[in-house]
Amino acid sequence: MHRYIIIFMPLLLSIMLTTKTQAQMKKENQKEEELKINILKLKQINKTLRIDYEIVNNSKQELWICDSIDIYGSIDFEVYLAEDGKTLLIRKVLNVPTQTRWSEPPYGKYVRLVSGKKRTESLLIPIPVFGCTIFESINTSKNLINTTRMTIEIGYYEGNLPEMIFRKLEEAAKTLDINKDFSMIDMYGAVLNFNYNCERLRQRDEEIVIPYSYQKTKSEKILRTTLDDLRIPYGGRKVYSDEEIEEVDKVFFSPQSVLDLTSCTKLEILYEPSMLDFFFPFDGQQSFISDEEIKFLQSQKTIIIENPKDINAFSQEIIKEEPDASIYSIPVRQRSMAQIACYREDELFMTLLITNNHFPILIKEGQFRLIYKRGLQSIKEFTPQIRQLDLRFECAAHMKNLWYRLRLYNKRLKNSSNKDDIKYPANDGWCDAIVKPHGIDKNFYQRFDKLPHVTSETNELKSYYAMNPNCQPNSPGDMVLLFETKAGWNQHGGLELFTFDNHDPRGGCVLLNDGTVKFIQTEEELNNLRWE
Repeated sequence: MHRYIIIFMPLLLSIMLTTKTQAQMKKENQKEEELKINILKLKQINKTLRIDYEIVNNSKQELWICDSIDIYGSIDFEVYLAEDGKTLLIRKVLNVPTQTRWSEPPYGKYVRLVSGKKRTESLLIPIPVFGCTIFESINTSKNLINTTRMTIEIGYYEGNLPEMIFRKLEEAAKTLDINKDFSMIDMYGAVLNFNYNCERLRQRDEEIVIPYSYQKTKSEKILRTTLDDLRIPYGGRKVYSDEEIEEVDKVFFSPQSVLDLTSCTKLEILYEPSMLDFFFPFDGQQSFISDEEIKFLQSQKTIIIENPKDINAFSQEIIKEEPDASIYSIPVRQRSMAQIACYREDELFMTLLITNNHFPILIKEGQFRLIYKRGLQSIKEFTPQIRQLDLRFECAAHMKNLWYRLRLYNKRLKNSSNKDDIKYPANDGWCDAIVKPHGIDKNFYQRFDKLPHVTSETNELKSYYAMNPNCQPNSPGDMVLLFETKAGWNQHGGLELFTFDNHDPRGGCVLLNDGTVKFIQTEEELNNLRWE
């Protein structure tokens, strides 16, 4: 029986520099102080290596940090042995060379880090470490080797990444005869298609999804930090035994066989660092709720669930949502987590870990992991305030998508003389106009419980938003463009149509002409908005 040991000597942060002039070195040293990765904690917990680190942006501009290199797959970052044979390389960079060709390339996600802010993350890597890659080719190994160094690389873009991509796509659309421009559209899709791919995001002002472009996008840079004096066992690409493959199949096809909670009488859920960070991690979300709500969510770290109906709802969801399954040899990135202790009376019989990434990932006692691409709604229902706030944020996200569609409306008009102009559709047909560009009529309006949807009885489209007819593309940025109202279609008018009744506590969302979404809770706030 092997015993795997990691020895952590005093950590030495090494910056790898070649010979340069003093001016070059001074400039690079200043850059490293402005943009850097700080290792906060490095420890082994049972058979898992946990690495806590922060990304610091002390520069004068916003950064877009690589959050995942395969958001719709199962790998957020690559882990493999570097060419020197002694460095364990952890790489979260999308714009890298590869010999792999896909029918559908992987999509990476980037998140915004504004000037003066930090972003804290953790990596969970099973021990011994096995290679896990998308772009890099790695071999299997008969024996474990001990790596003595670890390097973390994270890709980033400087400046407004979404704006840059939209601009390049618009430029490419004008010059389709040029090969490089056609490649840009071929990879990203035209502007409308790229916009649609981003409509699944929770916070569009702080997230963006982009495809792997075979290095057509040249401006990605890399943050890097290296730790020395380590001893971490590495085993190349993992070869699964027949028993392990059988276990994965069992988890995938019959999750109830390993996640049986029928005898569970109590769930104890510990949120780390808090319920606020787990459910609403984005700055834009936290600015959308009151100080009292923030204080309450920050104070909620542990909750007890003993209601049989709630326990059953969670139990049924984790076994019936057809998750993607794998043995827990694939590393996981996380910013927050929920540790769930499952009790049978007073006996602890199962522990689960849910990391709240783009899709929730459930890990059972380090044995395997399940990815729920439809999300896990039941854990939101355990706390009424969470579901109410979640509906508010879903409404805000939906309004943001409507704003993009309205701003891009002119680009789909065949008879438009100048597609660069921004033109809003007619007030009495605005809902019809923004549904058509993507051909997804019903799905677009079925997304949320209390938001625009199609009724099953009549198949009739309904929208809970109205347009302000006074607002034009060149109107002031703080003028109301869309606002919440009662169910209808192609509704337009003024504040007399606004409703406070779609949310609890009472309130309603408004979309301003510059894309800002606000949650209005009082008549005074409503009257103070610019309507004309």
